[in-house]
Amino acid sequence: MEGDQEFPDQYAIPSTRITPQRDPPIMSFLNNNNNDQVALQQAQLQRRNTRTSQYQQDRLSQYENIKSSNSLTSRISGLSLQQQFQQSQQSQQSQRVSAISTDDSSAQRTVQNSDDSGTKHKLKFYYKDDIFAVVVSENITLLELKKQIVPRVDEAQEPGILDRIKIIPKDVNNVDQFEYIDNDIIMSDSQLWKSKNFTDKGKFLVIV
Repeated sequence: MEGDQEFPDQYAIPSTRITPQRDPPIMSFLNNNNNDQVALQQAQLQRRNTRTSQYQQDRLSQYENIKSSNSLTSRISGLSLQQQFQQSQQSQQSQRVSAISTDDSSAQRTVQNSDDSGTKHKLKFYYKDDIFAVVVSENITLLELKKQIVPRVDEAQEPGILDRIKIIPKDVNNVDQFEYIDNDIIMSDSQLWKSKNFTDKGKFLVIV
């Protein structure tokens, strides 16, 4: 069949089968709209998970901060109470020391005033073969006088020495440790003060 041929009669067209030279392409249609929706949902879910995780971390961080703050506050409060207790103890101890010092000072002033007040007497004491003098105030007590005499006697370290010491005004009737009158032994403060020998350069026997 050459050139252009006309077929006036359509039925006169020769029946020829046309065979394609290659296989037809495989057509694959993707649903782009569905894929976009799935990706969008996944992104939204991921953002929600991220926000949830961040919120939980923030809450956990706040809890840890509050817990740490409470613990620190408790420690500070405990230290404060301990310091207050120590300061109170130190204050009480200082007050006790001050009170003791005040009492000691008052006692010292009392003794000093007692020693300094009134007239002084220089008394002579005859003990065995020894003679010694003691300067005393006019209001000294019998016990205080004995305490000043004790260091001068041989029996100073023996028990009950204060009760054993006898003080007797020295005169013609009371000569020494072998010759004296028991009724003349001084037994009280008033008897000491009323004795005629309780004066400057007064004389007394000391007998143990």
